[in-house]
Amino acid sequence: MTDEITTGDEWKETPGMGRAVAMGGLVGAVLAFIATTVGMIGAGAETGAAVGLGLFIAFWGGLGFGTMVGGVTWVSQHEEH
Repeated sequence: MTDEITTGDEWKETPGMGRAVAMGGLVGAVLAFIATTVGMIGAGAETGAAVGLGLFIAFWGGLGFGTMVGGVTWVSQHEEH
């Protein structure tokens, strides 16, 4: 027996998850960078060291956390559909 291949609309989710994840990652990285850099400068660290730590935290912490929050927010908003 052969099964019929359907080419209908099989993706039932509304579009936009990629955009939500990308925006969440961007916002998370920027906020982590600003908060870390300003906090370290306020604590008396040198500007170069504060920027370096801010970049490190933005990449390893803010990017991942922001991406996760962006995805969870999108899924939570579209859970009812």
